[in-house]
Amino acid sequence: MIRIGSLGSRSTALVDERGALFCEALGWSLDWWIGADDRWRVPARENSVRQSRLADGPVVRTAVRVPSGDAVQTAYAVRAPHELVIWEIENDSPAAFVVALVIKGARAVNAAENIIFIDRRWGITTTRPASRWSVGRAEEVDVEVCGGTARTGSFPPTADRAGRITGAFLFPVAHRTRLRFAISLSGSERSAPDIDLATLPDSDAVARGWDAHLARGLRVELPDAQIMSALRSAQAEALLTASRNRPAPDLVAGLEDWGFDAEAATAWARLTTRARRRYRPDLSGATWESLSTNPGDLLRQIRHLLVAENPDEPKIEVLRHYPSSWRGQGVEVHNAPTLWGSVSFAVRWHGDRPALFWDIPVGVELSVPGLDADFVTREPK
Repeated sequence: MIRIGSLGSRSTALVDERGALFCEALGWSLDWWIGADDRWRVPARENSVRQSRLADGPVVRTAVRVPSGDAVQTAYAVRAPHELVIWEIENDSPAAFVVALVIKGARAVNAAENIIFIDRRWGITTTRPASRWSVGRAEEVDVEVCGGTARTGSFPPTADRAGRITGAFLFPVAHRTRLRFAISLSGSERSAPDIDLATLPDSDAVARGWDAHLARGLRVELPDAQIMSALRSAQAEALLTASRNRPAPDLVAGLEDWGFDAEAATAWARLTTRARRRYRPDLSGATWESLSTNPGDLLRQIRHLLVAENPDEPKIEVLRHYPSSWRGQGVEVHNAPTLWGSVSFAVRWHGDRPALFWDIPVGVELSVPGLDADFVTREPK
């Protein structure tokens, strides 16, 4: 899953690989179904689903194939000033379709005009009222919506203490257009705030903002697209969780390693002395082939493989390992923070021969065991 949220917010949500949204503070989840001319598509059951990030930040695009095009959902978070997740549903096809917002696991659902209340709190603001709806147990709603018998008229307030309500709200989406929804991240407001969906930041603006935030820290370019994707995801995850009351120490240490000093300092202050002392990871066995799936550990491992400092004397090792699959492909590291100052370097290849370019503090010894075990220099550049 991919975590989305806003910097400085203590509320986040998770987007699964099919585009479903899980708001951790709420207890219910939100899915999306697409009704095209030929049939309904439930992304959780479709083989044509693809997912990607927009740029490097937590802006997630999930697409499912429809006749002659795609239905595309984009999910991201904003503070405007309420904590919101924005869903944009784009009809990238030549024919109209219907999108169903499907609320799952609710204890109470009600709707009035363009506002949907979930568990007796404001849940979702829509651009316009739903054209049709269905409510009941999960299997009943599935049959009713996908069978084309969703209902019209006033929505009946529905409650179930066991949290077994599924509610679907259907909206037509014309071809080559988008529909936007605002989803509460806090679930604390009993009444709906006044939200102008048209004036909220779009996904491109939010992605640019995240790119700017991520560029403040250590920047790297690696030839492995999968590692780069995992790295960017881990950086965003660490920044999002730093503002929690009790952030995970591995994520805070990862922020510090990657140059996000202000966020790390704030997060360390929220941790107990015991929690800080308890986190003592062993990075000596880290390899590119066995990186952790834990975001904090992954950040520390990649940093250690790229730039490892000696805490007792001014010595720095870069590129402790250089995978054989990377040979012939370059690596760049910009502004790595160390105890001895900022370190930058790049590897370029001339045929089968690597060339190393570096910028290190005066008086620091640099070695590169992954490329040349005998190379050592104290030259700053």
